[in-house]
Amino acid sequence: MALLDRKKGVNEGWIFPSKRARSGHITDREVSKQWLEAKRLAGVPESVVLYCARHRFSTDAMEGTGNVMAVMDAMGHGSVNTTRIYTHSNVQQIREAIERRNQLSTKPVEAVQKLATKVATVA
Repeated sequence: MALLDRKKGVNEGWIFPSKRARSGHITDREVSKQWLEAKRLAGVPESVVLYCARHRFSTDAMEGTGNVMAVMDAMGHGSVNTTRIYTHSNVQQIREAIERRNQLSTKPVEAVQKLATKVATVA
């Protein structure tokens, strides 16, 4: 319910409230317990830790938006440098960008070569 309230613009209360915890929200221990159970049920390797999700979120958000300030705000960071620690480059995306750049840079050369060939055959 709290997540739906947030979507409606209500910014009060805990996102994950708990009636049992004195703090009013679920504890780190409960999150850890639920994470371990979810991993077990999904067959996720032991090496995958919940902390990996922050890196994945940051990377996906950056790829999707290209807006480091928005990602920084979403993650609750006070510094772009902190956000950059969590954001990882997509090697395939970089390769594709380089390939597009290479294709653009070779087209003028090919056009000049064709023109030079035509001029040489006419002369």
